[in-house]
Amino acid sequence: MYVFTDEWVQKLEYRYRGHARYEKPNIYFYATFPQYEDLRSEIETWVAQLSESNRAQIIPRLRKEEKFEETYNELVVGHILSKLGFKIEYEKPFYVNGRKYTPDWYTTRDELSLSVEVLTTNPSQPSVQERRKWTYFLARLSEISSNAKLNIIYHRNSAPDQKEVTRLKRQLEIWLARDDVFEGDKIIIHDITFELFGRNSDKHVSLLDPVSVFCVSAQSLKPKIQEKVDKYKSLGLPLVISIVPNFHTYLDLDDIKNLLHGQEAYTFDWDSPNEGQLTRHNDGFYTAPKPVDPSLSTVMWIPKRIGVPLPMPQVGIFPNPNANYPVLPEHFITRP
Repeated sequence: MYVFTDEWVQKLEYRYRGHARYEKPNIYFYATFPQYEDLRSEIETWVAQLSESNRAQIIPRLRKEEKFEETYNELVVGHILSKLGFKIEYEKPFYVNGRKYTPDWYTTRDELSLSVEVLTTNPSQPSVQERRKWTYFLARLSEISSNAKLNIIYHRNSAPDQKEVTRLKRQLEIWLARDDVFEGDKIIIHDITFELFGRNSDKHVSLLDPVSVFCVSAQSLKPKIQEKVDKYKSLGLPLVISIVPNFHTYLDLDDIKNLLHGQEAYTFDWDSPNEGQLTRHNDGFYTAPKPVDPSLSTVMWIPKRIGVPLPMPQVGIFPNPNANYPVLPEHFITRP
């Protein structure tokens, strides 16, 4: 055990022993809750495959709330590259004209050397704040002493504030304590429907909450990709940017195609609408009037999420057509 050692987990539990559930950071749950056992095992396996010096760099990052998700995504990319036969080094330092560069991964296989940067698709700050409000709402409800299993249906777009949560929680407690509430019964409180769909053996209420996923505009990634290109173009190495989703954001392969090659559109003549054709606008990162810096070789799309085992379907490889050092899909074929 390298990351989730007994000593570190005990320190984490001690630090938050007096905190309410909604006050505990995500890293607390990832480290202590049984449902994340597979996640912990996955991380430990990947960390064990790193060199001792790389482990010393990456373990402290995995133990920090604000660094965990991005570091996890870096591990995903490193593991995939390793499985493809690449030697990997985490944040290997390079010095160019007195300036230090530390790409997320420096990888080599045969004559091919790559600088790999990982770009996590984080939601916007307003989305993050809204999610925290919903997390607070659910955590407060989970404190209710009842063996009820509740399905939740939202009829509102924004989360209730703390005062509203307190009032809502009290009304729900009163309703659940009644003798005439049976399976299938519903109540609407503050534009939120609660349906009793069963009982359990727990001391606190169980909540069936719809999965919260934030859509992220793929176009918002353009300046982030450009920032990484500008930062690492001086290295003189083929640059691969790997895009990996945040745990609570959604993008798919088509979004990345539109981002890089232009928004897909269907064009047709009004006189013969059945004879149209699919085209792409000239607004992609690769196809915009201003040419992409040729130091960018490839963009890699990896739809890895917690709970989704490797290997994953539909990993996307998108070479830069103007690259100085073209890195093509065949470069990522697994070696026997």
